[in-house]
Amino acid sequence: MTLKFPGPMSSLPADPACRDESQEPVASLEPFAKLMRDHYGTRILEGPFQGLIYGDRSFGSMYWPKLLGTYEKELSACFTAHNLCQYDLFLNLGCAEGYYANGIAYSLNQSSRRPGAEIIAIDTDQEALIELQRISKLNQLQVRVGEAFHPAMLPEARRVLVIADLEGAEMELLTAAQFPLLEWTDFIIEVHDGHGPANILHELLKRFTPTHAASVLPFKHRLVADFPAAISFPVADGLKLQAMDERRVKGLEWLILNAKGQ
Repeated sequence: MTLKFPGPMSSLPADPACRDESQEPVASLEPFAKLMRDHYGTRILEGPFQGLIYGDRSFGSMYWPKLLGTYEKELSACFTAHNLCQYDLFLNLGCAEGYYANGIAYSLNQSSRRPGAEIIAIDTDQEALIELQRISKLNQLQVRVGEAFHPAMLPEARRVLVIADLEGAEMELLTAAQFPLLEWTDFIIEVHDGHGPANILHELLKRFTPTHAASVLPFKHRLVADFPAAISFPVADGLKLQAMDERRVKGLEWLILNAKGQ
């Protein structure tokens, strides 16, 4: 099982000018938001989950980057139909309202390349899980939800992709005890080292390097050229950048782990 990328992920340079989350918007997005809803409703416009009917809000992250399809654009190559069809089960830890859980289910349905794949979405926020289920229903998708993960959820001899956004709890929850069949499991882990000593990434690399090939992908700010070309009404460049702004903090990276045994 190998996630295919357009180039060597570890060669991408880190962005030294990550914006602080506390930065205030320079202008109101309400006129833009109204035009978006009037023209496109709540469908995702671009990216790997293009066409998915989304909800009206986002939990713990910015809303408009998701509808534009630029949210976590760094990971888009991970979620192509070619990559997704390798797996039998997808486990989304820290799923919020289900951008990835529902997006993967939608993509698999559209491609018809893995009809029996199972998607499990875990989050402690009950309200977010309700929104996830509402989005699933809008798109006629099957996503299993829960508030806690147990290793028994992962049957033996199945190829698994774990997408983890654990807000600093990576070391506690991503252990060999939780995933005893590591040779069948790949990981995409959002690493939160921005608010303290940068040690989570280092520790995860030590923990998983014996069993997995690792690459590190840094967050990069969006460019005007990233804005969806499909949008038909005029948008000033400044508003384009603001709408795509994920309000990230310095230190955010993703750790991609591919099991060596596959």
